[in-house]
Amino acid sequence: MKYFLLLSLLIASAPRGCEAADFTVRITRAPLHLVQGEPIKIMYEVKNASGKPLVIARGLHGFEVKLIITREDGKPRRGCIEPGKADFLNGYSKETLPEGWSEVREEDRTCEDEPGVLIASVSIHSSGPYPEQATGGKVGAPIKAWSGEAVSEIARIEIRAPQGTDKAAYLAFGHNPLASNVREQLLTQHPTSVYAGYVLATMRPAVSQDIRQELGFGTLANG
Repeated sequence: MKYFLLLSLLIASAPRGCEAADFTVRITRAPLHLVQGEPIKIMYEVKNASGKPLVIARGLHGFEVKLIITREDGKPRRGCIEPGKADFLNGYSKETLPEGWSEVREEDRTCEDEPGVLIASVSIHSSGPYPEQATGGKVGAPIKAWSGEAVSEIARIEIRAPQGTDKAAYLAFGHNPLASNVREQLLTQHPTSVYAGYVLATMRPAVSQDIRQELGFGTLANG
């Protein structure tokens, strides 16, 4: 599996609208390059940088943090599974985020990507208004909550075509070598592929240890 680069190596442009902003968002970890079929995991931090508590509204057009990954060449990404969205039929709810509040999130936006360069960024957006749902289905007075936006720097991720044993595994399992129903075959038939590392990493330690020894990888180090 590839090493991840820290934020300082990934900055391609300064955050738009983030200087002295109420909220800031920054990508803290992202891969520099991946082989087709590897998971695309992005870690980022959202922070209340206003120096005071802020009230946000949860609901349609309310406070939303969104990871966006597009192709640099403008072509659509294929085979993506979009994350589920919350049901906002019950109106809005408000939440107070204290001064200095921050949250670190990790998201996976893996698609059936062809070789090329991907551009990743994270945005915060909240536009309002936020009518509060009152008893009996009536719409109450709008919630007084933060509105605005902030956008992170971008990270560039190169997707490379698999070679050697990685290519054999990628083609053998229909371009989806990490599908749950082929993982045992993957470890048996292509144990040294980059994809096998992900399978071993998600197994229970005892199971992973047994399989590693069976495949001739030796004993895992303690710690």
